[in-house]
Amino acid sequence: MNVFNERSTARAKLLANRAAAYLALGDASGAMKDATETIDMDARFVIGHCRLTAAHLFRGEPRLALAACDRGLSIDAQNAKLLELHEVCHSVLHNSEQVQDGHVGGGVHLPIDCHQPPTRVRPAAIGADLELRCDDDGNDEEEGAEEHTGAGRSVMSLYLEAIQGELQRELSTRDRFGFSPPQETWLLDYLVDHEFIISCREARRLCERLKHDFTERAYYRDVHVWLPDVRYGRLALPCCPYCKSTKRVGVHGWRSDHFGRRVVDLTSCYYIMSRRYKCHQCFEDLKEHLGAATRVAQAHGAQVLCGGDDKQERRYTFMGYHPVSVAKLPYGLGDSFPAFLTHRGAVDMGIIDLERPLFNTGVRPHTMSGTLLELHSKHYYKASVEREQLIAMVREHAQDLPVSVRANVPSGMFSEFADARSYGGKVPSSAYLQEVYIRHGETLREFFDREVKKRGALYLAWDASYKEAGHLAMYDGHAIFKALITATNEHVEIRIQFHVVSDSQDQLVEAVNDFLATSRAYGQEEPALLFTDKPMEDKRFFLQHMPSLQATQDKLDHAFQPAENRSCSMNGYTVQVLKAPRRINVAVAGIRYLLQGHDPKFRVISLDAEWDVRRTGDG
Repeated sequence: MNVFNERSTARAKLLANRAAAYLALGDASGAMKDATETIDMDARFVIGHCRLTAAHLFRGEPRLALAACDRGLSIDAQNAKLLELHEVCHSVLHNSEQVQDGHVGGGVHLPIDCHQPPTRVRPAAIGADLELRCDDDGNDEEEGAEEHTGAGRSVMSLYLEAIQGELQRELSTRDRFGFSPPQETWLLDYLVDHEFIISCREARRLCERLKHDFTERAYYRDVHVWLPDVRYGRLALPCCPYCKSTKRVGVHGWRSDHFGRRVVDLTSCYYIMSRRYKCHQCFEDLKEHLGAATRVAQAHGAQVLCGGDDKQERRYTFMGYHPVSVAKLPYGLGDSFPAFLTHRGAVDMGIIDLERPLFNTGVRPHTMSGTLLELHSKHYYKASVEREQLIAMVREHAQDLPVSVRANVPSGMFSEFADARSYGGKVPSSAYLQEVYIRHGETLREFFDREVKKRGALYLAWDASYKEAGHLAMYDGHAIFKALITATNEHVEIRIQFHVVSDSQDQLVEAVNDFLATSRAYGQEEPALLFTDKPMEDKRFFLQHMPSLQATQDKLDHAFQPAENRSCSMNGYTVQVLKAPRRINVAVAGIRYLLQGHDPKFRVISLDAEWDVRRTGDG
């Protein structure tokens, strides 16, 4: 086993060096292939993760680069190369927002020891007209932040800003003199009565109360206000995602450059609004650490670079809808959060709930993206037709209609689907849907791991597959692993699976002991029967390491003597021992006779023979 480990490590080093050479030559594909193979051979070889990160950056894939870098840091959190690459990834993601005409301003240099020349990040593909992408490839700011600042702001941006301003006024408990003057809280009262959701159908009425100009009803979306501490009180105060505590968390304020996170749902989109919170404990810890680092640096004549105030602030401030804060709300209050957030985008949980059953039955991400495009475009055209019908009705029957109806008549042309300043339609691409599916699955991994351990196994079917292992990892033209061992229960659920490097049964001991320990920890019955292709070779080992099998064997020995004319039943199975070829042939002939009355397509006899079989002329 040590020989294989040494060879694997040596091979991994060679591949990592060749990946560096590929990077120096500008061949990112070759570097990625070698880096991936390096990690497959030795997942704890940190240089492999470094090379894979650099390859992704070279290909203009900062999100994948950051994920590869994070996997490496999970192995060695203090690795200087990975820490430097981590900073580069964040820098690239920050600069990628400045995409103009298909290019990004400002090249990003990688560390010299990673053999990476300056590179530029490719922007996500933006479809025309109906199909707009919302791929997760931006900077550290919120998705759509460019729509909330500067000239040409969208209808929803101005609407969200007005809502946020009113919420700030109503939630402000003290004036500049320290008193708490009585004030009207009509918007908070509305939120309490409507489950903290502002419906798009109420947009005109709210605009009047907010003294905000109303434009076109179809341009407004629902707004979910996520303030759990306001809705439920102090017990629902979002915890700090860094220290996982609420003891010293307080309100930090509202963002002035972004007023809501866009969420794509099945037919349209909506927005989630929240505010920032500050963890004073993390703030003090950061100041203490920076002070200690500064003192050490000054003692050695060095300087501490902290990355700027904004970067430091992200270490102790957070939005109320931070995934960690939402997940840790007590009493399942976080389960009502309607969306799954990515770096710059978000999708409704309704889409998440559809992805798993659809993808598991063969529906591809591009098919689902096309379906969402169809539903979104249908919603858009339906709103357009309703608008035209209203205009025609008012034009022909103005005198007969009430004033409230005539006041709703829009003017001007209806917006295009993709006009970010008006209708602002967006549809997630297939790549984004696939990424969301993977990321959401990662959040469930711990739950799935616990659930699979609860699956018992009264019967185990033990099998060794030699084909897969022969192609998994090669060294000098030879496979490192000998076989893939798999054990399934009576429901064909995998309960044990691992690779072995030889046919020695010593390698099975640890896996069997772990399985039995898990079964006992969950109070499950241990296997009573085990099926294997080589019962004579495996019998002694399994009887020795699985006491439950020995108990079953004792019952069989007591109930059934090894005579060829005897049989017994055990757990629904009829067991009979046949040794002579004549008796085996008679038994098979009897089975064939019994099957003659069945449909021909169901006349199947499967024999796993451990001896040479010679078929006669009639089969």
